[in-house]
Amino acid sequence: MSRPRLVVLLALALAAISVAAAGASSGRTAGKTLTIGISLSLSGDFSDSGKAAMRGYQLWRDVVNAHGGLMGQHVNLKILDDTSSPTQVVTNYQTLITKNKVAFVFGPFSTLLTAPAATVANRYHYAFIEPAGGGPAVFGEKLHNVFFTQPAPIVNSADVFAHYILSLPKSLRPKTAAYPSLDDPFASPIADRVRSLLQKAGIKTVYKTIYPAETTDLTPIVSKYAAKKPDLVVGGTQNDDAYAQVKAMVQLKFSPKFLFLSNGPNDPAEFPSKVGRKNIDGIFSTGDWFPDSKAPGNKAFVKAYVRRKRRLDRSDLGGSLRSRPGAAARSGQDPFTRQREDHLGPPQGEMADGRGRPALEQHWRAAGKRSARRVDTRKAVSGVSEAHRAALAYGPEAALG
Repeated sequence: MSRPRLVVLLALALAAISVAAAGASSGRTAGKTLTIGISLSLSGDFSDSGKAAMRGYQLWRDVVNAHGGLMGQHVNLKILDDTSSPTQVVTNYQTLITKNKVAFVFGPFSTLLTAPAATVANRYHYAFIEPAGGGPAVFGEKLHNVFFTQPAPIVNSADVFAHYILSLPKSLRPKTAAYPSLDDPFASPIADRVRSLLQKAGIKTVYKTIYPAETTDLTPIVSKYAAKKPDLVVGGTQNDDAYAQVKAMVQLKFSPKFLFLSNGPNDPAEFPSKVGRKNIDGIFSTGDWFPDSKAPGNKAFVKAYVRRKRRLDRSDLGGSLRSRPGAAARSGQDPFTRQREDHLGPPQGEMADGRGRPALEQHWRAAGKRSARRVDTRKAVSGVSEAHRAALAYGPEAALG
């Protein structure tokens, strides 16, 4: 399960309280129970994120009910599995609205599912509060019932990475780039945006492709762009194809100087187990949330989240905490601090270089720098705003699509 996505969804779901409370007085429900309908990917390609979203919504429900519910009504969640299918998500929201007659509907995970779901809600004149579908396809429909609660910049989420690349001295800046992207309304626009910024600055595109969503073996695609020997690879990815790309790079012993993937590496719980812990370092990704965010409701969310997590098995915080040196000594820290230290610390493994050294360390060595001067995203973005820092993460922050 994607714990970072759970974190983000918990925080963002809290932002929906005021909207839902305002609507609760509309008379849609009677009695003391208010039912909210949600379609989530509990199986299929988005199941990790879908299950995390469910846990996020459930914590939101518990927090709301502990404070008297919405307009005095106890909140109940009616959740249906959409199997990560755009067709099934349409059926589910039709069922929730016409058969289950829920008071409100909250959104699913991903732009791919949110766009058709929002159309159904609009047809039945329901407000659609959604935290995880921020791609252009959702807003291109120009539906006035959609309330997007996620603070992420989405398409611009990788701008800070592009700006970091362009801030490097010319001797260190990549000269060529490849852009392999998933046919997905959230993932591919991010890579396209980065490409437009870097091409304008003179970084040559040597490879670009959009691969079908059903592609499971990315080796042929990685082989094609590896043959071009790009300095930089920017992938518009969701989780599974990100894992597949990294594994293919390992197999082919291809290690670009810079690697950016829009989703996948931003999940510290799942990514190491999917690609191998020694292959995780030196990869850039995007994120939308930090535990020290000043957003309204976030402080209360973090407190509730930490309280709940402390009641769970420590292993549920992510396998990385068990295997990282010194994790036991830091057991008194909150889970966010431990995760950030574990995943923002100096690289210690390799990224498909086959010789036991991080690819970015090789890059710095080749430039005559000390090995300690590895690329550190905390320093790379230290001069920008919190909102911009939230767009670049090498740790527990996650992108939602």
